[in-house]
Amino acid sequence: MSTFLIPRRNFIKIDDNEEYQRVTVQIHGKGIILRDKVLGGQVKTKKQQLTKPYDLIVAEIDAKVGGFGIIPPHLANSIVSNHYFLYEINKNIVDPDFLSFYLKTGKPTADLLSKGFVKGSHNYASIRAEHFLELEMPIPPLNAQHDLIELQNNVIMLQNIERSIKQGIDSILRSTYEILYETSN
Repeated sequence: MSTFLIPRRNFIKIDDNEEYQRVTVQIHGKGIILRDKVLGGQVKTKKQQLTKPYDLIVAEIDAKVGGFGIIPPHLANSIVSNHYFLYEINKNIVDPDFLSFYLKTGKPTADLLSKGFVKGSHNYASIRAEHFLELEMPIPPLNAQHDLIELQNNVIMLQNIERSIKQGIDSILRSTYEILYETSN
């Protein structure tokens, strides 16, 4: 991954009177979500990193369970502590959506564990920033990456349609049971 990831440490000093948004890195490659918005006075560590859109963020401790993802544009300029590693993605080599797709496969997590990069006691076992750079990932040409992203999006759309149909069928069955129950009394 060192061919397309550029480590970035962009620290700012937190102003007690300014509002900041913080993010949560979900495990199992499930992405990045808003944690909260707080005044700087509520932030204990006054030296924080500032995220940029489409950064790869890796949680130092939770990387062993898939604690990484791509910063969505609406969560850019969030703050994170130095326990998170930020990498800029060279978009001339890898599309961030393709990388996001790959991160969800479980392969990066398995590689971190199998290569012995996770060190420390069980609950606090962590990786170092350079470990993520040592992971390998297939990198097809950008046009093939875009085709794979489109295919993935179509599969997700079909899964959502299937889920919606199942919910509709379940609702119809519940209504049918209720009608049967009412008419039998």
